[in-house]
Amino acid sequence: MKDSKVSGRKNLSMAIPGTTKSGTSDILFTLAMACGPIAGIGFGRFAYALLLPSMRDSLHWSLSVSGLIGSVNAIGYLVGAILAASIAKRFGTGITFRVALLLVAISNLSTAFSPNLVAIASARFFSGALGAICYIAGAGFVMQKFRTRGRIALAANLGIYVGGVGLGIIVSGLAISAVLSMAPRDSAWQDGWVLLGILSFLCVAVSWRTSKQISKDHDTSQRATRLPSRTLLVLYVSYGLFGVGYITYMTFIVVYLKNLGSSEATITLFWSVLGVGAILGTFFWSRLVGRSHPGRTLALINATVALGAVIPLLYQNLATALISALLFGGSFLSVVSGVAEVGRRKLDSAHWTQAMGALTVLFAIGQIIGPILGGFISSGKGGLSVGLGVSAAILFLGALIALVEREPAVPHCGT
Repeated sequence: MKDSKVSGRKNLSMAIPGTTKSGTSDILFTLAMACGPIAGIGFGRFAYALLLPSMRDSLHWSLSVSGLIGSVNAIGYLVGAILAASIAKRFGTGITFRVALLLVAISNLSTAFSPNLVAIASARFFSGALGAICYIAGAGFVMQKFRTRGRIALAANLGIYVGGVGLGIIVSGLAISAVLSMAPRDSAWQDGWVLLGILSFLCVAVSWRTSKQISKDHDTSQRATRLPSRTLLVLYVSYGLFGVGYITYMTFIVVYLKNLGSSEATITLFWSVLGVGAILGTFFWSRLVGRSHPGRTLALINATVALGAVIPLLYQNLATALISALLFGGSFLSVVSGVAEVGRRKLDSAHWTQAMGALTVLFAIGQIIGPILGGFISSGKGGLSVGLGVSAAILFLGALIALVEREPAVPHCGT
């Protein structure tokens, strides 16, 4: 009987993607590392959309200024993406991850300190830069840690790591909703950033010990030859277009729903569905990403994101808004996993962190263009409907380009 119980536990461990004999500790490790995306991206980037209506009302911002602040955060993300690999190589991946996450928490908190536009822009810039450094360092290590576990395990654990963004979206949605309902109207946005800062420091505490497991062996393995960028040309273009399209939706969708008369409760429900979809979607797509033609899978994920972005423009009601949240939320994070899988199959493992940094640079450039372009277009006669429509068209274009991606001849990881 005892042997059968042991066998049963062993079989269960083998059945769960990303688990081995130490499967539970592996999953806990990945979840702890996911605190980086939770604070750096879920709080540091996407929560801005939730607080934007309050910031616009209190600070009297136009849509163009609102988009500009979003782009400042994306410029910071670009700078961080450029510097991430060299910083990790210089100081070590573990130290880079921990210090960057700590500074993300400080940046998120400092956004509340002053209503001055320059002060807010500075805080958003540093939050973006440090979030990128933290995210790339963590993603590179997760890919290295699970590279010998097979495609499915690697995709599943990378999906869990990226899924931290979805958890950050859910937590920020619930937390900010509570703040907006209780805080005085003029200071609600500041109280929201204070709470996000506190939650970010909690993420630092949870992940601090786990991130110390990143050894110098990992840092040494990242010293690679020059990255063969031509191999990733299609991926660069597709991912850059995705960056333009998705961030426009994430920046302005809450304002769009508010303009349609949606209540605070409706916005909270929408944001929560988007976050839950982001978490569930990473598990749904991870198996397909690990098993199928990477380019076609990436195109399918991109197309689903685009469909989610266009639905609320065609049918303006609660049901379609929630369908949009589910489709968009359930797919947009998996684009990252799909891109990582294409790069993983095309490149030697020593290039993975380097490739993630290069791809994130193109992605960040797209994120800079998106809010500025969306804000400019939305300031015209057509309003937000036109701006969001353009972003959906750009997402569809990125999906079409991803179809050009060829199946790599030799994968660099076991199956």
